[in-house]
Amino acid sequence: MKEKYARLLLIKCLGLENKRPLFIQGNEYTREFIEIVKKEANKLGIDDIYVLSIDQTERHDLIKKLSLEEIITHPLFDKSIMNTYAEKGAAFLMLSSMIPNLMNDVDKDKLAKTIRHERETEWLYRKKQHVNEVPWCIACIPNIKWAQDLFPSEEGALDKLWNLIYQICLVDKKDPIKAWDELISSNKALCDKFNKLELRELRYKNSLGTDLSIKLPEGHIWCGGTINNDLIVNMPTLEIFTSPLMKGVNGIVYNAKPLLYNNVLIDDFYIEFKDGKVINYAAKKGFDTLKGIIETDEYSCYLGEVALVPYDSAISNTNVIFKDTLLDENASCHLALGASYPECMKGADNKEKDELRKLVYGDKGNTLLKDGLLKVMEGFTSMDELLRVIDLNDDFGNEDEDIKNAIIGKEVVSNTNNSTDNKEYVNPFIKNKIEML
Repeated sequence: MKEKYARLLLIKCLGLENKRPLFIQGNEYTREFIEIVKKEANKLGIDDIYVLSIDQTERHDLIKKLSLEEIITHPLFDKSIMNTYAEKGAAFLMLSSMIPNLMNDVDKDKLAKTIRHERETEWLYRKKQHVNEVPWCIACIPNIKWAQDLFPSEEGALDKLWNLIYQICLVDKKDPIKAWDELISSNKALCDKFNKLELRELRYKNSLGTDLSIKLPEGHIWCGGTINNDLIVNMPTLEIFTSPLMKGVNGIVYNAKPLLYNNVLIDDFYIEFKDGKVINYAAKKGFDTLKGIIETDEYSCYLGEVALVPYDSAISNTNVIFKDTLLDENASCHLALGASYPECMKGADNKEKDELRKLVYGDKGNTLLKDGLLKVMEGFTSMDELLRVIDLNDDFGNEDEDIKNAIIGKEVVSNTNNSTDNKEYVNPFIKNKIEML
């Protein structure tokens, strides 16, 4: 059955019948399954396979032991190899195997900064993933600790968890790929119905105290959990989702299911919004982690996704809280903080840069360029990081180094040894004109 699961991930989630390179990420509990994936990939003619196996227990110990400065220079936290494979057009398989309570004793601010550093090292992969330029998929792999945490009094807990994964991922069907094609077709039909409604607002209420209004932007699109040629990015996926109006969220929402974020459990929490922004929140479990999510940056306190999931669904019907976001989010309607997806707005992929800036900031707000330059000047980020997230070629040239030099200014000064010394300064043009950007 594991071979069947591996083949489903390779074909239906990554489209690997086209023989592109394969990048696999996992941890100490996914190594056996990774070997199965590699064998199945070889059968499909894939021979360029890279495995990034990160021992999560070692990672936990290093985060506790090292300073943040030491973490930034330690090779375990450098995932830049993902950029190399993103440039090669590889498919990315992320195998998640939850380890209960692993990060509970780690300083939450330090953990958040470590995760941010790790993501910065894989910037090119993140960029291509966000716009679906590379196939990618996240899938769950059971382990004994996770299974015993869910079913502490049962013998054969690991087998039970594996069987549940097979069931909700349709691996137990005679033809899993056909079964997913049928489910995706049904999901698309549901998206079409919602798109025809052209909804203006969603309202949420429940017995826990939730009373929330979410306005939807004109031209929003409901999408399913697939990308190019119906490839599945989250295995499993049962949701339809869209982007909310950035400043159109008001009210309070209470969680009905726990959230596991980076192996830290967040539960018994609420979040209150006003004009789109989080203005209040609390949690009986995992408060510091929730705080870190909401306060990551100035935009992480806004909603980026609203998703609807049928109550009568494969995961919901198991009546199991898996304590894993990938699974639990597909058991209920859910909301996500942070960035929205371009495919959720009509014509977003074809919009000019100025139009996209207005979608994000509005007519009177900061532009991406102004906002980024201010952060550089205030020391919150670097010019290299700015160049990674915004395309300035139209204004300054075709090479990143030329763009950087044009913005911050750089002169080359010869000395008596005929060597060169680069001096950087804030370009007066930018300094004087920044308010006009």
